[in-house]
Amino acid sequence: NIDGADPDIVTAAAEVPDIRRIKWNQHWLPRYFYQHIYVPMLYCFLGIKTRLQDFYILFTLKNSTIRVNPPTTTQWLMFLCGKMTHLTMRFIIPYQFMPLTSLLLYN
Repeated sequence: NIDGADPDIVTAAAEVPDIRRIKWNQHWLPRYFYQHIYVPMLYCFLGIKTRLQDFYILFTLKNSTIRVNPPTTTQWLMFLCGKMTHLTMRFIIPYQFMPLTSLLLYN
C-alpha cells in the first residue's frame, strides 16, 4: 500500500481528499471524526463502483497511476462473458420470478 503507486490507496491528493482517513500521516479533516458511521454504509456501493470501474480501466487502459496493457481478444471475450453472466444471474433470471420494482429494490 504505497500512496501514489497503489490504485486502491489514493490519499495524497490534497485538492480532492479521500472520503475516509486510512493512514496516520493523512491530512486530518473534521468529517473523519464520523467515518466509523458513514464509511460502512458507503461500502455497500463498492460493488457498483468496482463493476463500473472495470469498464473505465478497460477503455482508458489506466488504473489510477498504473498503465494497463491492451487486452487481447481472448481477454475481451472473458471480460464480456463475465459481465454478461453477472447481468444474467443478478437481473435477467430474477426478473423471471419477481416484479421489476422488487428486483431493483433488492439488488
